[in-house]
Formats: sequence, structure tokens, C-alpha cells
Amino acid sequence: MGNLRLLKTNKEVKDFLLNKENIPILESKLEKFVLEYKLSQERTEENKVMLSKKNLPEIFADVKKQVDEFLGIDCPESPKFYFGLQNKGQSIRDKLLNGVFLSCGLIQISSVFLYENMSEVPPQNLFFGVGFVSMYLLNKIFNNKSDLLAFYSYSKKEIFTKEQEILDSKLTLVHEYTHFLQHIKLGKKLGRIKHSFCEEGHANGLANKLAKIFSENENKDYLSKVYSEEQHNFLKTYSWICNKLNIRKKFESNVELSKPNKYDLGTAYFYINEKLHGDGIYRSFLEESPDENDFYMDFLRGYFHNFK
Repeated sequence: MGNLRLLKTNKEVKDFLLNKENIPILESKLEKFVLEYKLSQERTEENKVMLSKKNLPEIFADVKKQVDEFLGIDCPESPKFYFGLQNKGQSIRDKLLNGVFLSCGLIQISSVFLYENMSEVPPQNLFFGVGFVSMYLLNKIFNNKSDLLAFYSYSKKEIFTKEQEILDSKLTLVHEYTHFLQHIKLGKKLGRIKHSFCEEGHANGLANKLAKIFSENENKDYLSKVYSEEQHNFLKTYSWICNKLNIRKKFESNVELSKPNKYDLGTAYFYINEKLHGDGIYRSFLEESPDENDFYMDFLRGYFHNFK
């Protein structure tokens, strides 16, 4: 694709999106939602087959085959799986960090009792004590996966998932398998906070493309799932761009919209590039080389690299 470079930092993605030329592309997408969602059927009870530990390997094999075919690649490697509790995904590093933070915090706070008078307690003891305990709590919060359907562990090259409808699970597995492909194709440099918009946008974009394939070949219920979620996400990004550029909105929401997150902005970024350059962007993204001059330790990403 010539000199097209899709791998950008979050700031660069925002700068790309804040362009008035993107408005007609997003408005066209929102218009299509109105038409296509009416044509998509409602999800029925008979389609609600559940993902289980027994059928997971077969379902993932089909997902991997269709993703690889869409991308035009042959990936011989596959991620490992864990079916069950989300907290199993916490890495050894995170467990060690939690132990260090909690131990240091409690030691600092308990040192207060060595002094007869509170006025004699060095302020740094309380400061560091509360700080370490706060870091422990933050690490626990950001690594809590209990509310997720699935996630990909960069440290273990493993997809963690739990019971859900097959309809949901196939799209979820497309998303998480895409993170696996990003990992093995682009290496650890992508797995950072500063590239999270691209990381999630690429995975969401692929899941949306595969949803349309699944709906044509298997079940039209995939359309209703994608359209209901995509429409709200695109509307958040569209409203954010219009507000930032002070442009009158053609589409308004009936409910108050929250600020667009990394999934919303990343998905819109890839969709716009798809309309400009074609479906090939999803493969070409995996063939890019991260900037060699930008290889430094992202300390925060060390804590939160699995946070969704």
C-alpha cells in the first residue's frame, strides 16, 4: 500500500480523526446503520447456543481458519486457551508487583506504631505507605477481568474466555485472536498504552468484517449484534469530532453519549482508512515495523497491558 503507515500513537490517531474530511465518511456509515439494522433480524432463543470447554477448540479452529483466509495468511502458530475464571490471567509479574506494593505499604504504615507521639512520625512514612497500598489496589483493579467475556494475555500468549453465547463468542474470539496475531507479527512494541487505539481498532475492525461473513454464511443474527453495538460506538466518535471541530451534527443521539474510548476511536480510525484504501489495510497493518527509535520501557503498560 505504498507509503501508508497505519501504526500510529494514540495522539496521532486523534490528530488523524480530527479532520473535517472524515465527517462525510462517518455520516455515510451512520446512514447505512439505519437501513441495514432494519433488515437484520432480531436474535432468537433458538440461536442461543452456549460456548463451553468442550466445543471451544472446534469453534476457535473455525474462527482461526476464516480470519487467516480473510487476511490471506497461513499462521502455523495458535494461542493457548483457558476456559474459566478471568483472574487466572494475572501474570507472575503482576502477582510479584502486588506482593511488593502491599508489603512495602504495610511496613511503612506499621512503622507509625513505633512512635509514642504521632507528631514524631516522619511524614514520608505515611506518604510512602499510603502510596504503596494505593498502587497495590490500582494494580488489582486494573487487572480485574471478572466483567470481561474474554481477554488475551501478552505474557502467556493465551486467550482466557468464559461461558457465553456462540454468537458472541465467535466475534470475541476473532478479536482476541487478532491480538495474538498482532503480538507475534509486530512483537511486544505494539502491546503498549500509547498504541492501544490501533491495537483495539484493528481487532474490532476485523471482528466487524468477519461478522458480515458469518451473517452471510451462517446466521443473520450476527448483523443485529454488530449493528446495535457499532452504531452507538460510531456515534460517540462522530459527535466527539463534530464538537471538537465545531461542526453542526447531522446525527444526534437520544441518550447522553459518553466520551469515546480506545475501542470507539480505534474502530473509527480503521474504518475510515478501510474506506480510503480498502480491506487490505487489515493485513498490511500486521506487516508494518514499529519504530525502532521508540523502543523504551513503558512502565504503566507493565501493569495494565491486559486491561480492556
